[in-house]
Amino acid sequence: MSDLAVLDTATVLDRAEKLAQHDALREGDDRWAVVSELHRRGSSAVYEAATAWCVSQQPLLRSLGADVLGQLGCSEGHPFAEPSTQTLMDLLKDPDPNVVDSAVVALGHLETGDLHTICALVSHASSEVRHAVAFCLGGRDDDLAIQTLERLSRDVDPDVRNWATFGLGTLSKADTPALRDALVERLVDDDADVRGEAMRGLALRRDLRAARAILDELQRPDGSDLAIEAASKMPRKEFVPLLEALLAAQPQAEHVRLAIEECRRTAA
Repeated sequence: MSDLAVLDTATVLDRAEKLAQHDALREGDDRWAVVSELHRRGSSAVYEAATAWCVSQQPLLRSLGADVLGQLGCSEGHPFAEPSTQTLMDLLKDPDPNVVDSAVVALGHLETGDLHTICALVSHASSEVRHAVAFCLGGRDDDLAIQTLERLSRDVDPDVRNWATFGLGTLSKADTPALRDALVERLVDDDADVRGEAMRGLALRRDLRAARAILDELQRPDGSDLAIEAASKMPRKEFVPLLEALLAAQPQAEHVRLAIEECRRTAA
C-alpha cells in the first residue's frame, strides 16, 4: 500500500470504508494500516466519519467505526473518549458478534464504559466477544471485574482463559484468596500459555503453590519463558539445576542466565 501519510483525510476515509467492506474477517493488513493512520490523525473529521460508520446498516462498517474510535487520537490522550463512550456502549447490543467484539475492545483501549454491561457479556455465545471482555477488564481491579475475569479464566476457549489469566495474574494488582485460587486452578490447564500465566501471577504474589508447577514446566525440553520468568519472580534454590540445564542447551538465553542469578542471590 502506498504511503498513507501523504493522502488527504477524505481519501484515507474512503479507502478505509472500501477495504472494510471487502474484509469479512477484519484481519487484512491493509485494513488495519488505514485504521492506524486514522488513529494517528485523530481529527474531528475522522471522529464524525467513525461515528457515522457505527450506525451503518453494514456490520463491517459498524465494526470499522468501533475499531477507529477505540484508538482515535491515541498519541494525544484519546481526546474523543468521552463522546465515543455511548456510541460504543450502544454497539454492545448489536446482533453481529464481530461488531460487539470491536466495541468491547475499543472500550478497553479507552478504559471507559459501564462495567456491569460489559461484564454481562461473560456468557456471550461468541468466544471472540468473551475474549474481548477479558481484554477490556485487564487492569481493572473493581470487584466485579475481578470476579468476571475469574469466571473467564475457566472458559472453554483457551484464548479466553489465557487472556483472563493474564489479566488476573499480571495486569491486576488485586490479591485475594479467590483470585489466587483461580490462578492455582490454571496450573494444570491443558494450554501451556495458560499454565505459564498462572505461574507468573502466583509467583508475583510469592504463592508457593506455583513452585511444583514451575519445576515441572522447567523440565520440558524447551522450557517455558513464562515459567522462567516465574522462577525469577519467586526465586528458589531448587530451580537452579533446571535453569542451568536450559542455559547449557541455550547458551545465549540471557533471560535464563538472569533467572539463575536471581535464584542464586535471593532463593528461599
